[in-house]
Amino acid sequence: MSFASDEFKRAMGGPANPATEPGLTFTGPGGAIWDLGAQDFGAGWFKNRFIYMFGPGLEPLKECLDAWSFLVKPKDDRVILGRNAYGAICYVDNMNVGNPRVYILDPLEVQLIHERGMNFIGFLARFIPQGLVKRFTDSTVYEQFIAKSRLYLDLDHCLGIKTALSLGGAMEVDNFQVENIYSYYKTTGPIYAKAAKVQ
Repeated sequence: MSFASDEFKRAMGGPANPATEPGLTFTGPGGAIWDLGAQDFGAGWFKNRFIYMFGPGLEPLKECLDAWSFLVKPKDDRVILGRNAYGAICYVDNMNVGNPRVYILDPLEVQLIHERGMNFIGFLARFIPQGLVKRFTDSTVYEQFIAKSRLYLDLDHCLGIKTALSLGGAMEVDNFQVENIYSYYKTTGPIYAKAAKVQ
């Protein structure tokens, strides 16, 4: 996967120092594919700690996906790849049985993002490097928050949007606040689910 890792690193840089050990676990043939290239990608925090990818500690975020079950349907063969500071979570389904599909649960727009061709390799080698998933990689508001607060977020916290963009909110630092990511998804899930039924 040297091409994919080269393109990924061109867009994201290397993981912050100290990097973590790779933390993804695939139980089927997908594991062999990932194991061959895991060290090339690196793991941990990228882009000034805006995005955390491939490291340990991601599996508990399945609680967030469960809390937004109105968008994310249950799946046994699912591995979380990473998350950004706004709480967006990217994950791959079907890695172990072929036809791996990558999705991004996006709290900014309250939507599940998946594009044609966004498989495991395509996501890392094309969609991230070419800016085709801009909502996931655009750190503009986060950088404003860091400059103002001098506060970096840990894995349990996110910069949660107060009013989603799809509800008229703006990508402005005042429309965000630090939240426990698990509480954020569990609190907003029923509200957004109810709104989705009305539409």
